[in-house]
Amino acid sequence: MSELSEVKEAIYGHEVLGIIATRPIAWPVEELRTAVASAFGTDAVFQNCHGSRFDFDELIGFLSSKGKLSFQNGKVSLGAATACDHH
Repeated sequence: MSELSEVKEAIYGHEVLGIIATRPIAWPVEELRTAVASAFGTDAVFQNCHGSRFDFDELIGFLSSKGKLSFQNGKVSLGAATACDHH
């Protein structure tokens, strides 16, 4: 990520989980990317609860690695792990 993203206010990853939860079926990744860009801007910076910063693709990878997202046939849905809710 660029230096500029270090000064930009970040959106917590659970906000993206909230977008995913609005749809009862899995999201094609590109449709999710468009929805997230519509909600937060195409240059949005995301972060986790520990302050690590991500772009969209990095965030999706991070959330997947923590079990918060599930991928099947190129589509993403909420995973088995619960989202953090202390913000």
